[in-house]
Amino acid sequence: MTQLEYVIWQFVEANPRCTAEDIVSSFAKAPENGQLENVLSALEFQNLIRKVCIQADTFDKPLYTYYYSAALQA
Repeated sequence: MTQLEYVIWQFVEANPRCTAEDIVSSFAKAPENGQLENVLSALEFQNLIRKVCIQADTFDKPLYTYYYSAALQA
């Protein structure tokens, strides 16, 4: 896990009901802003976002829906 992945993971853990837009806006000033989508995808691939959704019972929330609706469309 890269440092940016870790920082974003910490944010998601602290804010399990956040949306992908919340994450992007919170890290908008980060020099790696162009990498945010890749980081979110990597965290999802590692099932870390799914783990937070399970723990917080947020499967109806935007972050979970964002990733799993995209997966269903693929």
